[in-house]
Amino acid sequence: MKTALITRRLAMAMLAVSLFSACKKDSVDAITPTTDLGTRAAGQYTLTELSAGGKTIPAAQADLKGTISITRATATSANIDFNIRSKSDNDEVLVGNVNGLELSASGNVIAFKGQNAQVATLNGNKLSVEIEDNSGVAVTFIATK
Repeated sequence: MKTALITRRLAMAMLAVSLFSACKKDSVDAITPTTDLGTRAAGQYTLTELSAGGKTIPAAQADLKGTISITRATATSANIDFNIRSKSDNDEVLVGNVNGLELSASGNVIAFKGQNAQVATLNGNKLSVEIEDNSGVAVTFIATK
């Protein structure tokens, strides 16, 4: 009888250890990043907002539509293709590409730098690209993946 009780306790202890080990392994894997910055940033983003002069308005209200596509060049660099147009007459507003932007991360935020200046930021699925218009006013295009 005493042997059966010891065997049962030993079996229960082994089961508990194996369950704990399995749970612990899953939680460690869930927080380990598995992709490089170029892969994390890559994707197509749809223009949702425009910010200028301290005001943010929806893209449709600004008569704009379009996409910003990011492709991975290397683990730490990316290319951006812009296709932003006027919604009413399809005229080009920002159409073209920028290649070889360097990527760096601080937490979940990825910064895009070109010629030693930060030109875009990706925070989660929200991409912000800041440019200067022809009159020198800073304009930020905000797009969502």
